[in-house]
Formats: sequence, C-alpha cells, structure tokens
Amino acid sequence: MKKSILSIVMTLMIFVSGYGQDEKLVETTFGVRGNCGMCKATIEKAALSVDGVNSAIWDKENKKIDVSFDQEKTTEDAIHQAIANSGYDTDKLACDEKAYDGLAGCCQYDHDMEMDQGEDGESDMQYQCPMKCEGEKTYNKVGSCPICKMDLKELKTNK
Repeated sequence: MKKSILSIVMTLMIFVSGYGQDEKLVETTFGVRGNCGMCKATIEKAALSVDGVNSAIWDKENKKIDVSFDQEKTTEDAIHQAIANSGYDTDKLACDEKAYDGLAGCCQYDHDMEMDQGEDGESDMQYQCPMKCEGEKTYNKVGSCPICKMDLKELKTNK
C-alpha cells in the first residue's frame, strides 16, 4: 500500500513540476538582413548561442527570424545583440562592422535591404538579377533568378 501511495505522490510531483513551463516561453519574429544559406546558418547559430533560446529559424526570402525563448533566461534584446555581433543587421540593431567585414563575399548584404516583409514576401521594392539574365525584368519580392539562381538584388531608386 505504501508503494502505491508513494507512486501516486511521485507521479503528481512530476506532473506539477512540469505544469506551466510553457508559460515562460515567448515566440517573436523580427527582421534580419542576409543573403544566402551561409547567412542562415550564421544567424541561427548566433540566436541559438543565447542561453534560453529554444529555436531560431531565419527566412531568407522574407528576411525575418522566428525565435522561441525562455523569458526567464533571456530577452529579445539579447538575441538582437547576438545576431548583430555576428555581422547581421536586425530591425533594432546595426551589425558589428568588423564582424560584417569578416563575412564571406556572398554574405555581405546591402545595408539598405528591406527586411521582415511578411508572409508573401511582397514589397514596394523592385529586385533584379545582378547578371541581368532576363534583361531588365524585375520582381516585387526577394528571391533567386530562375535562370542563374543568384540572389536577386534590390534596385536603387531615386527618391
């Protein structure tokens, strides 16, 4: 009988100790500039290096990151700082220029590039293949050239 009661008490303790743990998890999304798969790896690694970050997924097309973290262990600002320290601009912080200069050439993004564009990637900006594979054809969202597969580059406009 004592073993049964002890088993029930232990089960309840395990259940109660785990109850509410998800309440301290916060999910957020914010803009991060970058260009390629190497950028994705570096950005996600920087975010995940912050103690308390559970997941980090950077969306190359929309230039944004989805992060889940324990608000008792870290803050969103600390995640922004870690990403900026790795050489990437966020929508709150400019990157560490020394880290940016150390990025591979394909990762050296345009500091004026639009970020956190929403689910469909649509924006008022115009993008074009840097090799002009399709002549002067432009696109209204970031992506890759369908011919050479290079990342489309934002066209500069005179305002």
